[in-house]
Amino acid sequence: LPKKLRAVVKALGLSRLSQTVYHSQTPIIAGMILKVKELLEVKNVKKVPTPEERKHHTEPGYVVIKRYSEPVQV
Repeated sequence: LPKKLRAVVKALGLSRLSQTVYHSQTPIIAGMILKVKELLEVKNVKKVPTPEERKHHTEPGYVVIKRYSEPVQV
């Protein structure tokens, strides 16, 4: 990225891929988002979720049948 765009991304508080940050809707933030809109996914939310609400637990897609140190239970 060019230095100016890197500075905008850093000012928005983004430092890694797939990171989520929350900002209030202000003209300054809107302008910064418009400068890097191709790099972002923006959603409006009613309130900022608590840290417990942010932890989304997804199903792993598999089931552990037996652990190496445990006998098989039928």
